[in-house]
Amino acid sequence: MKTQSEQELAKDFIAFFQDQDMYFEVPVAGGIIDIVVKTDLIITAIEVKTCFNFAVLEQAIRNKRFAHYSYIAVPKGNKRWFQEQVCKDYGVGLLESWNGYVSEIVRPKLNRKVVRISIEQYHKESVAGSQNERMTAFKNFVKQLQLMAIRYPAGIEFNDIFKTGYSHYSSVSSLKSCVSQYVSRGIITGIKIENGRIYPVPNTTPP
Repeated sequence: MKTQSEQELAKDFIAFFQDQDMYFEVPVAGGIIDIVVKTDLIITAIEVKTCFNFAVLEQAIRNKRFAHYSYIAVPKGNKRWFQEQVCKDYGVGLLESWNGYVSEIVRPKLNRKVVRISIEQYHKESVAGSQNERMTAFKNFVKQLQLMAIRYPAGIEFNDIFKTGYSHYSSVSSLKSCVSQYVSRGIITGIKIENGRIYPVPNTTPP
């Protein structure tokens, strides 16, 4: 049987939680949570790995700070009694996938007090298990900037961009300065700046 990549494996667990609100590659203090499931006020964190090792256990224990339930999600393994016992001892859940069928091997303990994390709508656009396809705050800002330029082909002023709240800049001047530098250096593409306004570059598709 062909070994699944982390990205392919993640699809099994995404299907398992398919009826719930999910976010992917969510940054937290000390790392990234592969999958976050949000049900009302309850946050569930899932760390997806192709094998059960101390690294994924450490990540799952870390996630208990930020989620009411924390899972390790791995392919089905043999003679995993020790790992199961460790999960029980630390209150971490264990999910296993076999041919697309997911089983809950260990039920996680409820963490009543958690640190609130920032879960943004754009996290739904990331691909679980893929660093290259992770939607960051900056990527989302660039995407929105390109969309605004396309929406207003006659040009849009930086003051109006600042009012949208998509950027994290403290002032209009810092927004204008940083975006101008990024455009000139080719870090931000798809837009051009003329006379204090941004305009779309023809034939540009937002990321």
